[in-house]
Amino acid sequence: MARTYEYTPLGNGNDIRLLVLSPGSPADPIEACLRKFPLYNTAIQYKAIEYEAISYVWGSTDECETVSTPQGTINIPLSLHRVLRRLRFRHQDRILWADAVCINQRDNEEKSHQITIMGDIYRRASRTLVCLTDDARPARSLVFLWLYPVIIMFLSAYKLGRGWKPTMFRPLLVEKALAQSWFTRIWVVQEYLVSKKCTFVFLHYEWDADLFETVPNVRQNLNPKHMAVLS
Repeated sequence: MARTYEYTPLGNGNDIRLLVLSPGSPADPIEACLRKFPLYNTAIQYKAIEYEAISYVWGSTDECETVSTPQGTINIPLSLHRVLRRLRFRHQDRILWADAVCINQRDNEEKSHQITIMGDIYRRASRTLVCLTDDARPARSLVFLWLYPVIIMFLSAYKLGRGWKPTMFRPLLVEKALAQSWFTRIWVVQEYLVSKKCTFVFLHYEWDADLFETVPNVRQNLNPKHMAVLS
């Protein structure tokens, strides 16, 4: 029986953990290691480590998979396992931050503190990967209603007007992407808003969120009290 990974205390309000995702082919088990990283460091000689933050929806906590590390296995939500399989490089490590694995979910004190600095975790990431797992919901959120016309407008005019076909210019695929439950969660939209750069990931497609110019639209419609959570 595989041993369970034992989290060591971060020991410093300045630290976070990063997941170093090992390379592999789609069928390989997920292997990685966790490393501590000082989120805030103003030392002149210090060179910050670049990492990408993942924004996703946990889904059911009853469905779990494992990540193998040299120190033992870590249970993670099935949705995150699918995300990591999708994001894994074939020939090199990838440095990521995802709450379900980088925060000790059994340590309430650590969770409480990490939540207070989560805005900075997303702000300091080189980019945020908005991962839309294939879990469409029939209900449409208000966020969906705000974003849909903006995205369609930019797909049809902004990109095509410049003479090349955008990756996501397939109306049914766009509609399916926008039907994902990520668009129904206020918390993950906040993660999007504080990030310096975002890339949407859906199935085997990726596209730059800047194309859609959605931030002003979302900012105008979100309740200010929600916006304050990650500020």
